[in-house]
Amino acid sequence: MAGGYASHRVRQIMTFVRTVLGDIDPAQLGHTNAHEHLFTLGGVVVMKEPDFRLDSLDHAVKEVGFFQAAGGNALLDTMPLDCGRSPSKQVELSRRTGAHIIASTGFHVPGFYDDIHWTKHYSVDQLTQLMVREIEDGLDEYGGNGPFPLRIDARAGAIKIATEYQKIAPVTEKVIEAAVAAQVATGAPIFTHTEMGTMALEQCERLLRIGADPGSVIIGHLDRNPDFVLHKAVLETGVFLQYDTPGRIKYQPESLVIELLMRLIEAGHGHQLLLGGDTARRSSWRAHGGGPGIAYIAEQFLPRLRAEGVDPAAVDALVVANPARAFAFREKQA
Repeated sequence: MAGGYASHRVRQIMTFVRTVLGDIDPAQLGHTNAHEHLFTLGGVVVMKEPDFRLDSLDHAVKEVGFFQAAGGNALLDTMPLDCGRSPSKQVELSRRTGAHIIASTGFHVPGFYDDIHWTKHYSVDQLTQLMVREIEDGLDEYGGNGPFPLRIDARAGAIKIATEYQKIAPVTEKVIEAAVAAQVATGAPIFTHTEMGTMALEQCERLLRIGADPGSVIIGHLDRNPDFVLHKAVLETGVFLQYDTPGRIKYQPESLVIELLMRLIEAGHGHQLLLGGDTARRSSWRAHGGGPGIAYIAEQFLPRLRAEGVDPAAVDALVVANPARAFAFREKQA
């Protein structure tokens, strides 16, 4: 493992969840949206599609308020380094609403950066050091977009990696290695983006082969590829899966997601499943006059699961017990 960070496997226990306002006991996290977008101030993705611009603190306060009114308590903001992330707005949003917000370090798919972006040139060791500093010392307000970082007190609570449709780019291979090194050094959880639900097993193979803790890995968006056999194979590696298509029927009917959840719960994997909204567009927020909104899962999808006959305890685990374990840092012991 590059960078002088310990590469040996360690015995780990859950310790805390790191939010932008400080570390909390995992039991304090409560009802959690495991994949959300709260602020995207700019960047390549906004240049390509202005609907991705989420820059209003007041609108975020209103949108998170809907989520809290429906029983929500915590959210993972999944925007990583140099993608328009705003740590200072995350802090203020948490202070104004009381919601627990977990910030992300790491990197998105290569298409979120231009062709000469520094990720293409930095070494694994340099990328690792960037992530470790964001987790241990504080988030860079500018997200690495400039020669002079402005590090604030808030720290990252999760590490992002992202693969493209049906492939893993060379720069992403570096990011994966750096993310695992950062996890080993800090105990932080890793979560992933799978483009249309592809490359999930490949992500698991790479992450676990080089030393990631499967109990601290969350594979994202896999319900966009609603293949029960694939999902079960991924879960058998010991990782978590995160689903986020409820309310977004452009991907598929919710009935498919419910069937997947029911089959996986019946197969004994209910403790490894998480739910997120991934409402990354203005047009997806009720506060901007759109929908389904961040509150959708709590307001409509969870009641439907119960109505369809899913055990209420299993439903609650999707948004309370499972995120508390998935987002907990692990204490490293020799």
